[in-house]
Amino acid sequence: MTIIGQNYGDRLVKGVYDLIDAMAQNCGFEVTSVVEWPGQSRNDGRILNLAGAEKTALEALMQLKPYDSFSVLARSFGCIVAGSVFAKVSAPERLILWGPPSYPILWRLFKRDINSTLRVAENKGTTLDPNVFESLIPFEELYDGLPKKTSFVTGARDMYTTPQFLDFLKASANPSKGFRFRIVNEAGHEVDCEAPVNVLAEYRAALFHDSK
Repeated sequence: MTIIGQNYGDRLVKGVYDLIDAMAQNCGFEVTSVVEWPGQSRNDGRILNLAGAEKTALEALMQLKPYDSFSVLARSFGCIVAGSVFAKVSAPERLILWGPPSYPILWRLFKRDINSTLRVAENKGTTLDPNVFESLIPFEELYDGLPKKTSFVTGARDMYTTPQFLDFLKASANPSKGFRFRIVNEAGHEVDCEAPVNVLAEYRAALFHDSK
């Protein structure tokens, strides 16, 4: 499994990926890899936009070619990257998308509130392209091109990917795709080991069992 994510170097988000990594290994995945996007390491001289993230994701996928099969778990912005990448290359055995953001959310974060978003990103050690919105492809546009049996998961308290947006995707789905949808009760956009036991159990099932 490769994990396509956000800023692994950020202390708060690191806990999210540490939990996913531990759960993946406990569920029998032999290899886990966290992808760090361009601009997410301070002073690396790069900026984060979709083109740079796609290149990084493709490089990570090339490293998985020796394996007979693999799964990909993408989070948040990583769902946009995954949707764009797998429109161009062979799909993994399993694709799990946690918190795919809707186009209005992307517009709000990366256009209307871009100055605030840039400050938040900087505080997390990320150099975000000020024109990142212009590089993005709406997730809704990528939706039909996703692999069969893709799993879409979000938290009932996720402010970026609401249950209503998942309901919209479900209602729009082509039945032949066999897409799977799951909402994790009481979970927000980030879930780490501090979450209640019942949330952790449901989260693990949604990511690593229901998607099989």
